[in-house]
Amino acid sequence: MTTQDIEQLFRTHYTAMYRLALTILYDEDESKDAVSEVFAHLLEKGDIETPPLSYLLTAVRNQCLNMIEHHQIHERVARLLSEEACQPTPIDTEHKRMEELTDYARRHLTPLTRQIFRMRFLDEMKVMDIAAQLGISRQSVHAHLRQAIEGIRKKYDKK
Repeated sequence: MTTQDIEQLFRTHYTAMYRLALTILYDEDESKDAVSEVFAHLLEKGDIETPPLSYLLTAVRNQCLNMIEHHQIHERVARLLSEEACQPTPIDTEHKRMEELTDYARRHLTPLTRQIFRMRFLDEMKVMDIAAQLGISRQSVHAHLRQAIEGIRKKYDKK
């Protein structure tokens, strides 16, 4: 599939794909991102035949569901962090946990994954801004964040 084929698909099916995403996500920017991710995936694949509209709509639906799941995970993490912040904890324990987390990140995460994790959760940047600043795709940013979160989760689930 060539770039021209994808451009033609974009011109032909963008409106239907965008409307579906907007119906699911109720957010214009998120909907545009979902459709863009589908076309980015098509560009990365490159070796597939021209997909029918049903394939594109299914891909948009799946991308929207992935985005909703990511938002739910982010909300749960934020809620857990806020609940933990409300509970009085000794400073020594909190300091120790931060040292353990920093040590884990230094030993087990790649420099890029550490940087993306820091940009997302400490600098509170949006995924698309991180991707633009680092010159990588949003999918790559999501993959690095997933890797970091899963590693941290495994480390703390053992305790």
